[in-house]
Amino acid sequence: MGEVAPDQAEVQDLDEVVPPAERARLPACRDPDDQKFLEAALAAQADYLITKDRALLELSRRRTRPVPFRIATPDDFEADLE
Repeated sequence: MGEVAPDQAEVQDLDEVVPPAERARLPACRDPDDQKFLEAALAAQADYLITKDRALLELSRRRTRPVPFRIATPDDFEADLE
């Protein structure tokens, strides 16, 4: 196996930044590949997760579990800034 690029190494360290108990509080996204974006926003203590991804936006409308950040489209984010 080759060397891991710096960007990939940072993503791999996300497991250390977001403890399993914290990740368990996040809602499960319909698309498992998108779960990492929820975890990254949580780790960064973000106020927003800006996306055009349908599964993530659907999750924000479904709100089965609250998230500590808002999931918004770029247009919604821009409107919030005005």
